[in-house]
Amino acid sequence: MESEVAWMFGLFQPKGKQALDKALELLHQGKKSEALAMALQAAKTAPEGWGVASGLLLNLGRYGEALEAAEQALESDLSEEAKAAAWNAKGQALIHLGRVAEARKCFGPALKQPAQALSLAGH
Repeated sequence: MESEVAWMFGLFQPKGKQALDKALELLHQGKKSEALAMALQAAKTAPEGWGVASGLLLNLGRYGEALEAAEQALESDLSEEAKAAAWNAKGQALIHLGRVAEARKCFGPALKQPAQALSLAGH
Protein backbone atom coordinates (compact mmCIF):
# COMPACT_ATOMS: atom_id res chain seq x y z
CA MET A 1 0.00 0.00 0.00
CA GLU A 2 2.87 2.42 0.72
CA SER A 3 4.01 2.21 -2.91
CA GLU A 4 0.45 3.02 -4.05
CA VAL A 5 0.41 6.08 -1.80
CA ALA A 6 3.80 7.14 -3.18
CA TRP A 7 2.47 6.64 -6.73
CA MET A 8 -0.46 8.93 -5.90
CA PHE A 9 1.97 11.67 -4.84
CA GLY A 10 3.21 11.81 -8.42
CA LEU A 11 -0.29 12.80 -9.54
CA PHE A 12 -0.57 15.68 -7.13
CA GLN A 13 2.77 17.48 -7.49
CA PRO A 14 2.06 20.72 -9.43
CA LYS A 15 0.24 22.62 -6.64
CA GLY A 16 1.33 22.68 -3.03
CA LYS A 17 4.55 20.98 -4.10
CA GLN A 18 6.63 21.91 -1.08
CA ALA A 19 4.16 20.54 1.49
CA LEU A 20 3.50 17.44 -0.59
CA ASP A 21 7.23 16.83 -1.06
CA LYS A 22 7.64 17.02 2.71
CA ALA A 23 4.71 14.60 3.17
CA LEU A 24 6.35 12.12 0.78
CA GLU A 25 9.65 12.44 2.63
CA LEU A 26 7.87 11.73 5.93
CA LEU A 27 6.07 8.75 4.39
CA HIS A 28 9.38 7.25 3.23
CA GLN A 29 10.67 7.67 6.79
CA GLY A 30 7.70 5.64 8.03
CA LYS A 31 6.12 8.68 9.67
CA LYS A 32 2.63 8.19 8.25
CA SER A 33 0.78 10.33 10.78
CA GLU A 34 3.14 13.26 10.20
CA ALA A 35 2.86 12.77 6.44
CA LEU A 36 -0.92 12.90 6.80
CA ALA A 37 -0.72 16.14 8.78
CA MET A 38 1.45 17.66 6.04
CA ALA A 39 -0.95 16.50 3.29
CA LEU A 40 -3.90 18.00 5.16
CA GLN A 41 -1.95 21.23 5.53
CA ALA A 42 -1.32 21.24 1.77
CA ALA A 43 -5.05 20.67 1.15
CA LYS A 44 -5.79 24.08 2.66
CA THR A 45 -4.22 25.76 -0.36
CA ALA A 46 -3.94 22.97 -2.93
CA PRO A 47 -6.77 20.51 -3.60
CA GLU A 48 -4.22 17.83 -4.50
CA GLY A 49 -3.58 17.46 -0.78
CA TRP A 50 -7.01 15.85 -0.39
CA GLY A 51 -6.08 13.05 -2.79
CA VAL A 52 -2.82 12.39 -0.99
CA ALA A 53 -4.58 12.50 2.39
CA SER A 54 -7.17 9.97 1.21
CA GLY A 55 -4.41 7.48 0.31
CA LEU A 56 -2.66 7.99 3.62
CA LEU A 57 -5.89 7.65 5.60
CA LEU A 58 -6.61 4.37 3.80
CA ASN A 59 -3.12 3.21 4.68
CA LEU A 60 -3.75 4.11 8.33
CA GLY A 61 -7.08 2.24 8.40
CA ARG A 62 -9.08 5.43 8.94
CA TYR A 63 -11.68 4.59 6.33
CA GLY A 64 -14.41 7.10 7.20
CA GLU A 65 -11.92 9.95 7.02
CA ALA A 66 -10.42 8.49 3.83
CA LEU A 67 -13.88 8.57 2.26
CA GLU A 68 -14.34 12.22 3.24
CA ALA A 69 -10.92 13.18 1.86
CA ALA A 70 -11.57 11.32 -1.41
CA GLU A 71 -14.89 13.13 -1.77
CA GLN A 72 -13.13 16.47 -1.18
CA ALA A 73 -10.62 15.54 -3.89
CA LEU A 74 -13.43 14.63 -6.30
CA GLU A 75 -15.05 18.02 -5.75
CA SER A 76 -11.76 19.75 -6.60
CA ASP A 77 -10.25 20.85 -9.88
CA LEU A 78 -7.81 17.99 -10.50
CA SER A 79 -6.40 16.23 -13.55
CA GLU A 80 -8.35 13.26 -14.90
CA GLU A 81 -5.64 10.90 -13.65
CA ALA A 82 -5.78 12.44 -10.16
CA LYS A 83 -9.58 12.17 -10.18
CA ALA A 84 -9.26 8.49 -11.13
CA ALA A 85 -7.00 7.97 -8.11
CA ALA A 86 -9.57 9.72 -5.90
CA TRP A 87 -12.36 7.48 -7.28
CA ASN A 88 -10.17 4.48 -6.46
CA ALA A 89 -9.58 5.74 -2.91
CA LYS A 90 -13.30 6.38 -2.45
CA GLY A 91 -14.12 2.87 -3.65
CA GLN A 92 -11.56 1.28 -1.36
CA ALA A 93 -12.84 3.26 1.63
CA LEU A 94 -16.41 2.23 0.90
CA ILE A 95 -15.42 -1.44 0.68
CA HIS A 96 -13.73 -1.23 4.08
CA LEU A 97 -16.86 0.42 5.45
CA GLY A 98 -18.98 -2.47 4.16
CA ARG A 99 -20.68 -0.37 1.47
CA VAL A 100 -19.80 -2.64 -1.45
CA ALA A 101 -22.65 -1.66 -3.78
CA GLU A 102 -21.61 2.00 -3.57
CA ALA A 103 -17.95 1.05 -3.99
CA ARG A 104 -18.63 -0.74 -7.28
CA LYS A 105 -19.85 2.52 -8.78
CA CYS A 106 -16.51 4.17 -8.00
CA PHE A 107 -14.27 1.78 -9.89
CA GLY A 108 -15.67 2.54 -13.36
CA PRO A 109 -14.43 6.14 -13.27
CA ALA A 110 -11.20 4.96 -11.61
CA LEU A 111 -10.47 2.62 -14.50
CA LYS A 112 -10.61 5.41 -17.09
CA GLN A 113 -6.86 5.98 -16.66
CA PRO A 114 -4.46 3.19 -17.70
CA ALA A 115 -2.03 3.71 -14.81
CA GLN A 116 -4.89 3.59 -12.30
CA ALA A 117 -6.28 0.47 -13.99
CA LEU A 118 -2.95 -1.28 -13.42
CA SER A 119 -2.96 -0.18 -9.77
CA LEU A 120 -6.45 -1.59 -9.29
CA ALA A 121 -5.42 -4.85 -10.91
CA GLY A 122 -2.57 -5.18 -8.43
CA HIS A 123 0.30 -4.84 -10.93
